[in-house]
Amino acid sequence: MERQEILNGLNESLGELFEDDSILVEEDSSFQNILKWSNLTTDGLAEAIEDQFDVVIDTDTLDEMDRISELLDLLEQEL
Repeated sequence: MERQEILNGLNESLGELFEDDSILVEEDSSFQNILKWSNLTTDGLAEAIEDQFDVVIDTDTLDEMDRISELLDLLEQEL
């Protein structure tokens, strides 16, 4: 799967998670700068990634990430 396809899937998942399709992230986006981000969001994102990509990522791993690019790197390795 191409990196841009993964990013598009993440944007789709985040839009569903926040119930707001206007939230779009780029590779250099920071998790903490995403509107409404919290620990509950981390749990929801882990579930959304599993649903979207069939990849299980531990929430502790997500909590250690600062940028979307780190998540893209991990997903590229897994897919």
